[in-house]
Amino acid sequence: MPGKQPVTIIPDEVRAAPAFQLYLQLYREQHASLVARAVNAGVTRGMAAGLVNDLFVWLQVQPGLLAEKEKAATYLTTTLDELVTDVLRYQLHVTADAKALKPRYLSFHALAAKHPEHFTAAVNKLPFPYCEIACLYLQGLSEKEIASRVNIAYSIVKRRLSFSLYLLKTQFAKKPKAPV
Repeated sequence: MPGKQPVTIIPDEVRAAPAFQLYLQLYREQHASLVARAVNAGVTRGMAAGLVNDLFVWLQVQPGLLAEKEKAATYLTTTLDELVTDVLRYQLHVTADAKALKPRYLSFHALAAKHPEHFTAAVNKLPFPYCEIACLYLQGLSEKEIASRVNIAYSIVKRRLSFSLYLLKTQFAKKPKAPV
């Protein structure tokens, strides 16, 4: 009907508040990148969107966090990383002794659990230095132990593990082409 005002849930005085304006700005700027960050860490897109939406709801009820944009953005990324790690641990049914896994490489174990029949073959298809590092890591060696065993720098081990994980993710993300 023409001339009708749209029904809004949020009162005008709340919409005009600086904290709410900052909230809307953060939501517009950060929501998509936070969802992508969670997906890249190994969570499904639906789960990632749910986690990010929950974070923004929690941000609304934290009055002190909306005082500064940088503080709120840092809170969102840090808390999202912790939530994603918790979700991946839950999905893997991680026992108490396995909680020592590095969150950065937890996706290795998530991929192994998700694709058990193809994971070993995929790791073996990696280029040699990456395959070697990934295999040693999956055997339970720490980054420092791998560095001393292979006789390379610790930073190179970290870089090769990260790149190995990237290669594995892209390999499992490939979808078969539809017949023409």
